[in-house]
Amino acid sequence: MRGILLSLLLMLFVSVPVYGQKKVFILNSYHKTDTCGGPQYQGVLKALTENIHSDIQIGQYFLDSKRLSEKQIKKNIAEALDKIKNFHPDLLVVVDDLAFQVALKNFLGSKNMFIVFSGVNRPLEEYNEEFHFLEGLRPTKNVIGVYEHLFTKEQIEFLELIFGENFKIALLHSTDLMGNILKNQVITELKATPYLNKIKIFPISNLKDLQKTIKKLAHKKEIKAYMPYTMSVRDEKNKRHLTIKEIAPILINNLSILDVSANNKIFARLGFFGGVGPDFFAMGYQAGIMATKLLQNYPFSRLRVEYARNYCIIINKKRAEKCNVHLPPDILNLADEVIE
Repeated sequence: MRGILLSLLLMLFVSVPVYGQKKVFILNSYHKTDTCGGPQYQGVLKALTENIHSDIQIGQYFLDSKRLSEKQIKKNIAEALDKIKNFHPDLLVVVDDLAFQVALKNFLGSKNMFIVFSGVNRPLEEYNEEFHFLEGLRPTKNVIGVYEHLFTKEQIEFLELIFGENFKIALLHSTDLMGNILKNQVITELKATPYLNKIKIFPISNLKDLQKTIKKLAHKKEIKAYMPYTMSVRDEKNKRHLTIKEIAPILINNLSILDVSANNKIFARLGFFGGVGPDFFAMGYQAGIMATKLLQNYPFSRLRVEYARNYCIIINKKRAEKCNVHLPPDILNLADEVIE
């Protein structure tokens, strides 16, 4: 009886108009062309435009948090909140953790708007301790979405096919919000596996830290690969933050070990090796389908938080050759895409 009453309350708690134009606002933590946020944004858009056959109006704002100062980010958040409130969306899609935090702090419990998240990395249990919107994976307020899975275990299993079992992996993480969250997520994913002791952690606060770490890794023969989770690194000399697109050439040109990352498709096209990782476009599309269901009046109480389902294997063959790593045909055949 309690479950039935809760379901009825949830259906009443959040309502979306059956008729008229649907209004969706997408709040992205990063820039439109960001390696993580960009593909998710495109995936959400594709799901919405493919499946909503009535009129749909889409608003958007990009917080650009990897490239800006804390002061500018706060200014962008205030501007984004004004735009959302003036837009009056039926549904708010948020991409990655900062946008999700903004939504929870300002729109949790709204009776007129759903919140659908994509690509959250910080453990949902931690968010729930503060905001209380889930029972397990079942929503108790107006929040639902797709949690990002990095597939770190699968990445290491793939590397074992190349190197055998005796090797270490360096985890280079920036000390900003997202870099620390990703480091913790890697550790969480590996806790119940035999692979956690393969990881050596290197925090990167600024460009000088990065350069020092590169020199260290050059002398550590047991480290055969590294994860570049250096999402935003401060360049003190030029008083700006470097994004992964700017950091990539520094790493690639100065390290001769395989670079494996969660965002392998775009990273491989930047020149990194790639490997196993989530398909960010597919994750955004998965969240977009969830949003579509709600706009089409699918019962909110029947939805559950989902984990990103799709991963892919992308190999930059040229990068492997530069690192003097031979990839036999059976490994190349496992890849969804090989960049020559």
